[in-house]
Amino acid sequence: GITQAMLQQAERNPKALMESLSELGANDVKQTEVNHHRKKILSFKKMGKEWAERISSLMKVLESKELHSFDKLVAYGALFYLLCPFDLIPDYIPVFGYMDDFIVLGFAAAYYLKRFPHLFQAS
Repeated sequence: GITQAMLQQAERNPKALMESLSELGANDVKQTEVNHHRKKILSFKKMGKEWAERISSLMKVLESKELHSFDKLVAYGALFYLLCPFDLIPDYIPVFGYMDDFIVLGFAAAYYLKRFPHLFQAS
């Protein structure tokens, strides 16, 4: 799973976090959950510009016809993490509950921006 230490060390070495998100995203049930709850995922965009950018980037990855399903696992993992109310910091805790979700989305979006920059270039 994703631990507090992993989030703290992710800036220096994001590999472990990306591996955990890939494992989470590789689960067919979790992928189905993300696909069935797109409306709920998109509702998080109202939380601010940064939220909207991170979510839009990850949704663009899922919708890409260029990427192999293997390349989409991190996005599935991060978006499932967002849907899951019982994660590292439970979502029901006021103010802090979504902090870990925001961090995970940020690292996942940055991963794709660095690895597949052509997907995000304006047409």
